[in-house]
Amino acid sequence: MPASRAQARRGSDLRGARAFGRIVRVVIVVATAIYAVAQLGVRIGPLLAAAGVGGVALAFAIRSIFENFLAGVLILLRRPFRTGDEIVSEDHEGTVEDVNLRAVVLRTYDGQRVFIPNGQILSAPLVNRTAFAVRRSELVVGVAYDADLDEAVSVICRALAAAEEILDDPPPAALCSAFGDSAVELCVRFWHGATIEQAWCARSAAVLAVKNGLDSAGIAIPFPQLALRSPIPSTR
Repeated sequence: MPASRAQARRGSDLRGARAFGRIVRVVIVVATAIYAVAQLGVRIGPLLAAAGVGGVALAFAIRSIFENFLAGVLILLRRPFRTGDEIVSEDHEGTVEDVNLRAVVLRTYDGQRVFIPNGQILSAPLVNRTAFAVRRSELVVGVAYDADLDEAVSVICRALAAAEEILDDPPPAALCSAFGDSAVELCVRFWHGATIEQAWCARSAAVLAVKNGLDSAGIAIPFPQLALRSPIPSTR
């Protein structure tokens, strides 16, 4: 793991521990106050009942605040991601800059900062792209119908294996997947580093390697073709 990501994770762990410590302190203070009032002979039940009646309207008004607070606590405890991870949540994707008790702060890949409420993060599907060190990408390649498919598969795999951005283990693979309109389609699979930068570099390297390899082997990548026919003239 790079030093910068390791430092970010340690910082995230420290912030999470501090936030949890603050929560524990608040609980202790509230419990101590209630105990002290009870020891003075004050009846707690009527006070809590009165506070409950008056707090119903307030609870509705600040429901989202408490929802995000509780969701933030769960996120800090469960740790589905940490600072420095690259995540996808609904329409938002980027690098986690901060996780607090109100929102998750993302820096998008085009340099914008997004604040996502914790409640939304917890309730929506979440993808952690950097949870593992490597991940796989796919590329669809078409070859001519008169091409030797076994040779095409072999050429593609050798070309990908020579690309530095693509991992050797697991090895790249090319599988015949479909009969297209003008070509036999091959699904090319290859593994690379987990970050978005590594993924784009590996994909670019794969396209270049496959194109150059097929060209050198004399295997054509056909263009999509569209046949136009004139209407049959009427005999009337």
